[in-house]
Amino acid sequence: MEKIDFTECRRIFGKAYNGANGKKIAVEYAGEIYMLKFPPSAENKLTNLSYTNSCFSEHIASSIFRMLGIRAQETRLGTFRVSEKEKIVCACKDFTTNGKILYDFCSIKNTIIDSEHGGTGTELSDITESIGKQQFVNPILLKEFFWDMFVADAFLGNFDRHNGNWGFLYDPGAQKTEIAPVFDCGSCLLPQADENVMTRVLQDENELNA
Repeated sequence: MEKIDFTECRRIFGKAYNGANGKKIAVEYAGEIYMLKFPPSAENKLTNLSYTNSCFSEHIASSIFRMLGIRAQETRLGTFRVSEKEKIVCACKDFTTNGKILYDFCSIKNTIIDSEHGGTGTELSDITESIGKQQFVNPILLKEFFWDMFVADAFLGNFDRHNGNWGFLYDPGAQKTEIAPVFDCGSCLLPQADENVMTRVLQDENELNA
């Protein structure tokens, strides 16, 4: 698998990214803007990992989404040197270029004023009701996208899909809204598992099903 050294790429200081898992910076590579995601420190001290494998998970899971015909962020694996230490990074092509604005589903859900729950609520009945009532994109297409993403997330073991990491792209110039590509897949494929944990899971049917 080809890895690109992003260390000498031009930093874009006018871009900043939200999210709790790992550091993120914007760089220019091959004339395009990419968000570099750095691996966070491993929280599970029972493994031999000093940091998670989330960058690999991000790239592999995003690739699988696209293989399944589900629009997802374009990613590349690479490296970036920080204080003489080489770190594995996942470069995610920035889809908010050309003036497009990302609104997460949490924000859109908050526009449904007769909903009993706030934007962060993940009750399935409330989610599907909000999908039907929102007026930003075709609700039928959004419902299909949601279930495609839901099934793929289950297949990939994504334990961190919530209303803040999927959503919509708004083009203020054209005044049009579209469904954003699937993004933030770093929690797929057991990113905190080392080889011992992976072996145990693969050999235990109950663990594998879980």
